[in-house]
Amino acid sequence: MMALNYSELQGIYRSEKTSAALHKVPNNFYSELSELLSKVDPEYRESTSKLAEEIYLMRIGKIMRLVLRRGDATPPMNMTPPEKEVYGEFTSTLSRHRERILGIGGREEKTEEKREVEDYDKVAVRIIASIPAIIGSDMKHYGPFREDEEVKLPKATARILVGQGVAEEVSG
Repeated sequence: MMALNYSELQGIYRSEKTSAALHKVPNNFYSELSELLSKVDPEYRESTSKLAEEIYLMRIGKIMRLVLRRGDATPPMNMTPPEKEVYGEFTSTLSRHRERILGIGGREEKTEEKREVEDYDKVAVRIIASIPAIIGSDMKHYGPFREDEEVKLPKATARILVGQGVAEEVSG
């Protein structure tokens, strides 16, 4: 399969812009997009980055609307694996929030088993450059972070920070 190019990126942008549904993209779309952004000539980098950001925001917006359509049993279509992960995290977070606000299910104490599950969904990273506080993919606040600080973050959040070059995954 050929690598993603700017013309294809424009086509994906147009498809996302003109449809309420998620456009079908390759499962490795975001890694191809990252590769394209790393190889584009400096004079085109800003416009390509803006286009990529617009596509990302449109797709995440559509995914959030799918999450809010609770009760629609139709499984979401055309999501990449990272988007499926985000969809699951949004759904879980919204469900927990609804239970807390509406009092459905009552308040539960965190058991050791639940803590282990939460830690399982996190990755240890070392912060390479100081960054301000962020909201993680689990909708919790993290940071601010200092250079060389090691923290556990949700997998999706860690992947984003590593992709931006401000963190690196550590073993353990």
